[in-house]
Amino acid sequence: MQIDLDDGLIHEFVEESRDLLEKCRVTLTQFADRGEPQCFEEFGLYIDRIMGASFTMGFNQIGELTKLGKQIGYKSSQVEDIDKLHTAQSLLSQLIKEIERILKAVLLKKELTSERTTLLKRLEKANEALGDLRASVKI
Repeated sequence: MQIDLDDGLIHEFVEESRDLLEKCRVTLTQFADRGEPQCFEEFGLYIDRIMGASFTMGFNQIGELTKLGKQIGYKSSQVEDIDKLHTAQSLLSQLIKEIERILKAVLLKKELTSERTTLLKRLEKANEALGDLRASVKI
């Protein structure tokens, strides 16, 4: 359920989200270049900011996707299996594209379906496969 928001606030949310998604994209590129799982921790930090704003503003579809992206990012930062890391990288890249698609629809004020997407199901499966690893930032 989306709360009633003015256009300026929606545009600000979309622009900030796009900036954060670009930072997420950079972290995945850094992983590809260096192969360091810690890059996923940074991904989790950025996507967490989008998640919080999404739920606050009532964009629950984005919120659910980013929640899973955050969990996968944080969990992946603790994994050493390169195949699992490449799978996570691929899924998180797809997640970025899907969120960008949804943000475009938000700006155009198009109605989004609430059906569970294939990507959401794949993210849930990957999150479960990563098990009980830490899914939040170290305190």
